[in-house]
Amino acid sequence: MITVGLASFAKPNNSTRIAAASNFTNYNGVLVEPCSIMKPLIKFEGVQVWNYNYAYISQFSRYYFIDDYYTENGFWYAQMTVDVLASFKTSIGSSTQYIERAANKQNAYALDMFYPTTGDFTETVQTVTSTTVDDFSDGCFALNVTGASDDIVATYMCPYADFKKVLKALYACGSDPDSWLNLGQGLINSIFDPMKHIGSVIWFPNCWWMSGWAIEANAVTSLFIGLWALTGTGDDAFKIYKVPGLLHNSKTVTFPKHPQAATYGKYLNLEPYSRYLFRDPVFGDIQLNASKMIDTASADFHKYTDPATGQQLIILPDGQYRTAQAGFLIPMENNSLNVGGLLSSVGTAAAGLITGDVTSVVAGSLGAVTNFVQPVTTVTSQSGSLISHCVEEKLVGQFWKTSSQYPARFGKLYCTQAAINTVSGYVKCKDAHWQNNKAFADEIQMVEAYLNGGMFYE
Repeated sequence: MITVGLASFAKPNNSTRIAAASNFTNYNGVLVEPCSIMKPLIKFEGVQVWNYNYAYISQFSRYYFIDDYYTENGFWYAQMTVDVLASFKTSIGSSTQYIERAANKQNAYALDMFYPTTGDFTETVQTVTSTTVDDFSDGCFALNVTGASDDIVATYMCPYADFKKVLKALYACGSDPDSWLNLGQGLINSIFDPMKHIGSVIWFPNCWWMSGWAIEANAVTSLFIGLWALTGTGDDAFKIYKVPGLLHNSKTVTFPKHPQAATYGKYLNLEPYSRYLFRDPVFGDIQLNASKMIDTASADFHKYTDPATGQQLIILPDGQYRTAQAGFLIPMENNSLNVGGLLSSVGTAAAGLITGDVTSVVAGSLGAVTNFVQPVTTVTSQSGSLISHCVEEKLVGQFWKTSSQYPARFGKLYCTQAAINTVSGYVKCKDAHWQNNKAFADEIQMVEAYLNGGMFYE
């Protein structure tokens, strides 16, 4: 005779869950020989046992699923199969395995490809600077000049309105009647064309990134160019600013996150689920390295500008950097001074700048538009065209969603070596190895198969 505890108990076959002791009712049974401990056949006499589906045999220290009953000659026979996960729960729980997936633990940075990516796409666009360019009045000008001041070469910057006044003062010096009373002095002035002392004039369409040049301590109201000392009076008085070197500015930008990342894991902030593009009028679209932005809530974009050359350097939050020509070179050479009709003869480009006629500047600047800017970008470029400066500077976040996830049933990526009893619910291991000196070889294989295939530790 053998004592068998019988119970009605619902559980998955791949679960370590154990029925409470109070659920079992003990009956006396007989082992039918030949007997297997893993798959015993038990005979019961005089009792109706067919409504039970679970068993415990203390003599074998094992729990069993009851596969089926059959009756013969008034006896009920129960066919059983060992429940290895319940029988060896403690040993399994204390074993250390490489846990690949778990229901209640996650490596949020591990790329989980179990759930397919869908076509459900969202895009977040954040404006970094809202400045767009319509004409010259939107920008600022840098003049690189040689003269009789303390500096042999100097760079000055001013807004459009003051630049027009500087040009008027520059050509007004050639129309001074007193200068022409002495033909020799007039001849000298005509030979020493003031334009020859302007090394270059560079127009920067977007001055936001260059804030910091208009420093009152560096402001001047007169300018030395070659032999000329320029000073505007009355309504033509100008103010320009001497620029000591490189200009720097930065912008702090908030980075959007994948809409499912908070629920399913930070890995969704990585490619191929997330992509970040910095859209810039000068540099075009630059794709940022999403892996370096995974924990970044906000970051700084830095720009350094050389007003003497028009070159600009951008340093991105992921460590990338790019250089490009941000300033538009305005040709000022090949102008013939004329006393009688000064503005109409100083050259189409300069006259257009003074009057504000952009079309005349472009038409008269010997390819000025096509030589203005040559951005270096990773995605797109509006090289050679003012059209790019009609686009606002933006940070674009593009996100592709995954299908609905079911971690209670399939877990999340954990990818950690740990004891099984440190997790709960669904758990799946990789290449599990389990040992127990009271388990048979087939039972060890069964436990390892459950660990590798996915089971519930509960």
